Amino acid sequence: DFIAPVDEGDLSEILGNLVENATRFASSAVHVSASASAGEVIIKVVDDGPGIPEAALHAALVRGVQLDSKGGGNGLGLAIVSDIVEAYGGRLEMANANSGLAVTIHLPWHA
Repeated sequence: DFIAPVDEGDLSEILGNLVENATRFASSAVHVSASASAGEVIIKVVDDGPGIPEAALHAALVRGVQLDSKGGGNGLGLAIVSDIVEAYGGRLEMANANSGLAVTIHLPWHA
């Protein structure tokens, strides 16, 4: 067993925002996984949507920046997730997967 020292409400906010974004952009599938490795809990959310242009990945974490031309969001979700994760000493990584976007959260943990 492992315990990530994250408040239940904060964890709900993290997962809710990540899954909501992935679902909005996915073509047909969203995959969520969690594991523990080398002193950290790793949560990964991957969709099979269009991804984000490499040059815009950093901008996706800026409050109020909305990359979706279709609308439907306020440009706060990933920024909020990043702020929460950093408050717990963790980090957020984003990368375009084979088809879609992979968002990975790293949080410190203890046994």
